[in-house]
Amino acid sequence: MKVSINFKTDGVIDFYNIFNTKNILKKKDIVNLFDKYSYEKLLELFGKNVDLIEKDQWINLFHKAYILYLNNSKENVEENPVKSSIIQSVLWTLNNIENLNKNVDRIEKIINRQAFIKETLKYLPNINSDIEINIELYVFMYNACVEKSVVLLDVSFATLLTEDQLNALLSHELHHYLKENCQKPKKGYNEVGKALFALENEGIADMCSFKDICFIYEYFGFMEKGILKDCLENPDRYMREFIKLLRDKLILNKDIKLNNFLMTNQIVHPLGYSIAKYIENTFGIDELRNCAGKPLNFLLKYNDAVKKNLHKELLDQETIQKLKEIYDENI
Repeated sequence: MKVSINFKTDGVIDFYNIFNTKNILKKKDIVNLFDKYSYEKLLELFGKNVDLIEKDQWINLFHKAYILYLNNSKENVEENPVKSSIIQSVLWTLNNIENLNKNVDRIEKIINRQAFIKETLKYLPNINSDIEINIELYVFMYNACVEKSVVLLDVSFATLLTEDQLNALLSHELHHYLKENCQKPKKGYNEVGKALFALENEGIADMCSFKDICFIYEYFGFMEKGILKDCLENPDRYMREFIKLLRDKLILNKDIKLNNFLMTNQIVHPLGYSIAKYIENTFGIDELRNCAGKPLNFLLKYNDAVKKNLHKELLDQETIQKLKEIYDENI
């Protein structure tokens, strides 16, 4: 199996060309950045993930960061964690712009060593074909994600991580990147599908990375202090709450946003990881690998693990049958 990596830095270059000046920039200069193809592509790929799809929203946040930079201030008063992260990423990059090229070179060298590949493949079904990976570097927020076969990576975020931590992050994102098509529910059950997909998708990917980068959720402000520890120590409590919400939605037809439960404080990461780890510890890594891309199998396999170890079930038969119906599965 041959691995080839396409590493693009157009977004970082466009950012550098706009902001690397002793002149005081105006807001229209930031507008010019978002008129570049690189940043138009970023918004098209990533904007919907954080409910920021309009250029003006990003321009305003980049401008806020620039004003803080001009005032030599680190006081970011933005309460929204996503918007705050955008401002912090831009501000950090501006304050370290003289080292930007050096930081990009370091990131590229780490990526080219491909040390992250082995851990990624550990938690995926066998891949017998060559792998081509597209990674694009930007200044956008303390984040990394996969959209339409592109790994989007923030330069400030990547720079603040050690080499081991960056490799763990890349392993996590590459797991998303390489996973084949996902099990989907019938039409009309998108909310359930999104939630179960998130739990499996992040949970198994976190097996590649969690020990090295679990600190990022609290450190970068995505999770309240103490939540990570509580969820890791009490996954059964969180999972029972999620299962109750799932049952209320499926059986009682309540208007419940399951994804809100998982995404609040990024609970999906420690909870998904705990489920994946429990499955691996109970049935072995091959059984966990077989759940990759199969959210329903992931949930039912966890239920089987709880039943085997604790002689009780999280899911009642009515909920299981309903899930099988909406996924059109005979499992």
